[in-house]
Amino acid sequence: MEELIKQEPEMKTNYKLSKSVKGVGKILAIQMILHTHNYSRFAEWRQFSAYCGLVPYPFQSGTSINGRRKIHAISDVKMKSLLSLSAISAIQHDSELKHYYQKRVEEGKPKMVALNIIRNKIVSRIFATVKRGTPFLELAKFAA
Repeated sequence: MEELIKQEPEMKTNYKLSKSVKGVGKILAIQMILHTHNYSRFAEWRQFSAYCGLVPYPFQSGTSINGRRKIHAISDVKMKSLLSLSAISAIQHDSELKHYYQKRVEEGKPKMVALNIIRNKIVSRIFATVKRGTPFLELAKFAA
């Protein structure tokens, strides 16, 4: 796969931009390119998150029964598991995401819900870097 990516200049650029996000490695970057057709299949990151099964949908029946929001069962399980591993890695190595995860857990969110939020943040960061065309930068490094 890496040889194929090196042959196509646009894929090579998107691959490098994807890997610039903390928590994203070689395998996830390649899978993102494959599943998004080099970022042309989905108009925005929210559509891709829904495709991967990261978006909670409301559970309700009429006006009287309102249940907890749930993740849809039909999703791309492989991408979801890769994003989960990526989120766990990002929480360990990215101080901003680690602080955000801990804050959400302290607010009372279940750990898996907080992890799902981090997965969505990673997807949004990847799509933003590719759309912008510049590598991801941690803004905390530049803060005074």
